[in-house]
Amino acid sequence: MAALGLAALLGGCAEDVAAHFDASKPLFDGGYSAESSPDEQGGKGVISITVAGGRIAAVQFHGVNADGSVKDESYGTDSSGNVFNQEYYAKAQFAVAAFDTYALELLEVGNPTEVDVIAGATWAYEQFLEAAIAALEQAQAGLS
Repeated sequence: MAALGLAALLGGCAEDVAAHFDASKPLFDGGYSAESSPDEQGGKGVISITVAGGRIAAVQFHGVNADGSVKDESYGTDSSGNVFNQEYYAKAQFAVAAFDTYALELLEVGNPTEVDVIAGATWAYEQFLEAAIAALEQAQAGLS
């Protein structure tokens, strides 16, 4: 599966990318993956989308740190795994929970531009939107 940073291609933010996405184009069956541009800390959003029967059949979305490690229950801790700032940790974990929510909503609505932004997880949404559109544009072109 090809990985693609769509913002790098279009030179714009997630909202600019979304404005150019045409959800009415058909999707080719297959597996597609993409990643967002890195944020200021080097983290990215990574998505895998399976299309079957011309529809989105499965979605997995997660964040990765600059070193490639998955943002999970340890996201927001220090290098020894300790929570050094409870507020920061809570925000980080809220974003981690949003990854699954964004994936489930895309599976339900079928169009990333119709997935609702979760207040407090907007950076995760921007990464999700960019990666989802990149993967779906691959599916529209049949580039699995």
